[in-house]
Amino acid sequence: FLFDAFSESECEQICVDNGITHVIIGSEKYLATNIVDLLEEKGIFTLAPNKDMARIETSKIFARQVLKDANLNFFNPDYIIVNRETSILTLLKFLEKHTNQVVVKPDKPVSGKGVKVFGDHLFNRQEIIDYVFELLKNEKELILEKKLIGKEFSLHTITDGEHFIHLNPVLDFKRLLNDNKGPNTGSMGCITDGKSLDFLKDNIVEQIAQNVNKSVLQYLNTNYKGTYKGFLYGSFIVTSQLNLHVIEFNARLGDPEAIPLMNNINMSELLLHVENMTLNLYSVPNNDNCSLTSYLVPKNYPNSSGEKFYFTLDNLTPKEKKHIVLASVDKNYMALGSRTLAIFYEDYDFKNVTEKLYALQDKIMAMNPGLFHARNDFLESYIMNDS
Repeated sequence: FLFDAFSESECEQICVDNGITHVIIGSEKYLATNIVDLLEEKGIFTLAPNKDMARIETSKIFARQVLKDANLNFFNPDYIIVNRETSILTLLKFLEKHTNQVVVKPDKPVSGKGVKVFGDHLFNRQEIIDYVFELLKNEKELILEKKLIGKEFSLHTITDGEHFIHLNPVLDFKRLLNDNKGPNTGSMGCITDGKSLDFLKDNIVEQIAQNVNKSVLQYLNTNYKGTYKGFLYGSFIVTSQLNLHVIEFNARLGDPEAIPLMNNINMSELLLHVENMTLNLYSVPNNDNCSLTSYLVPKNYPNSSGEKFYFTLDNLTPKEKKHIVLASVDKNYMALGSRTLAIFYEDYDFKNVTEKLYALQDKIMAMNPGLFHARNDFLESYIMNDS
């Protein structure tokens, strides 16, 4: 069963009526509810933290405070919390301190599309202030952070509450357009490069990121009710001084990072080990391959939430269809407005991966003229990120 538009009580009833024993939460909207506690009261194991601990994702301010309280404040950028009582003088002092080089983030999740960065979306001090006040019309508070320049990556950690497994790091591409331009999106694709990424190899940065994820999970388990069982996805940036900072956390599998990371993992076996707190007995299959995942999105994405249209994959071979992951699509191949489908390839080198993926991507777009947009510069962007 896939739930996407049900209330807490409806989800609970569907699970009970159909004898469902295990649930995986993939959407942040359910993390912000009491569904985990409701299901576990019925004896249904849920791979996700409860609402309180899930604030590590659902509140940017909570996440910054956790890092501070867990003696990890070094990994925070400089930031201030802004609410309707914050004086304009406080805003101006922070902007002056960082010469307007800031990021404006709503406190609550908006799939990456509410975050605005100076130099990319905001171009002068007045635009920053105007956007802050625009957000505060509907939000109680937001966070204003120093803009960091560097190389970004994500790291997933699985925990059963006592034990921890760190998965391979992933390079995610948030920007809509080639050359990492355009608005932020949920993601347009991602790359894995064996067990690490070139700019992390032979470097202690990855180990430090693992320790940050582990320390945050231990802090949450020590200071909040319940046991964190599931995934913590840390989004990190490495600056030119090799300083590591946290961009944000997710309390579930990342998207599209889950596609390459979980490709060789037996999810049923993993679930049972997390449920029984025996994750120390589980080994993630070794995978030295590189991979590329690319999303096809509606032509007007990310401003396409109400846009629905039919598309076809009829001319694809069964072998080609094995590389397709449907996303925001109904059973009749109607695109529902968000990212429509992902294409995934894995191989021993990037030349083979990119050639195969872009050939299939071009084929699907030719079958559906004028309907989709996709990036085709992931390898070039990865190489530039490593330089």
